[in-house]
Amino acid sequence: MWQARLSELLSASGAGRDEEILAAARLLLRELDAAGRQGGVNVIDIRGAKGVQVGDHNTRTNTFN
Repeated sequence: MWQARLSELLSASGAGRDEEILAAARLLLRELDAAGRQGGVNVIDIRGAKGVQVGDHNTRTNTFN
């Protein structure tokens, strides 16, 4: 998986000890959570739904026959 390889590369680079990189990562996580999402994970159950669109700032027009 790419996540494992990325983790290895970041660890080897010393990024986890670089305060500037850590500060930027913390800022990014805060921005991603600005809408109140906890941990960046949303659970969506769309069983039985029609005309579903997942995401932010979307516009959709549905016509059901």
